[in-house]
Amino acid sequence: MSKIISNIFFVFFLFLLSGCNPMNDVKFEKNIYENLFGELIDSTMTDYRRFTIPSSSDFERAESIKKLNIQIIDSEKQHVSPLIVYVKDTIDDMIDINHIHNKIKSQLSRQDYESIVSNSVNQTKESYIIKLQSLRINPLDYELRDHSIRLKDKKLLKGSEKDRISGTYYLSRIHFDEEKTLGFFTLDLVYGKLNAVGAIVIIKKEKDKWVIKKIIENWVS
Repeated sequence: MSKIISNIFFVFFLFLLSGCNPMNDVKFEKNIYENLFGELIDSTMTDYRRFTIPSSSDFERAESIKKLNIQIIDSEKQHVSPLIVYVKDTIDDMIDINHIHNKIKSQLSRQDYESIVSNSVNQTKESYIIKLQSLRINPLDYELRDHSIRLKDKKLLKGSEKDRISGTYYLSRIHFDEEKTLGFFTLDLVYGKLNAVGAIVIIKKEKDKWVIKKIIENWVS
């Protein structure tokens, strides 16, 4: 009888150990980023090649405004080569978690906020490396490159190839509620020293699929 009880405790211990395994958490996060990154780029990246810059004369008459709208629509439909998107492959934890908690408080229901904060407030997450080739994107729209070669690309690429250069993504570890159906992370999108934005992304699991629910501006430079 005592041997049976010992075996039960041993199996239960292994179950607890596997549930608390940091490697399992990393694998879980990687899977989310791999499936969500394409949507994340679509929601946050700006392709300046498609910008139509209006002049004051474009707003003088109804006819000129109509012409401007047509130009904007045509520029959006115009075929362009894939935008080069840079990503730092090291995923670090958030620096000021209390600041992030304050930012998301008004964006969540009280129940969701208390659930996610109570579960993440004492978490310390180690950094990990994510493979860029595992991030699912539309190759007709984007090409992913490591952040370390962006400066080199700016020097070497010329003309329309240089116009493909966009910003660099810096992503954080994801913090979840206890059930792991709601989470949040931060991203920094840097185009240059005085052209960058930081955001907090709230994600939710709906029908076995993770989706972006809200993107909250965190800082701008």
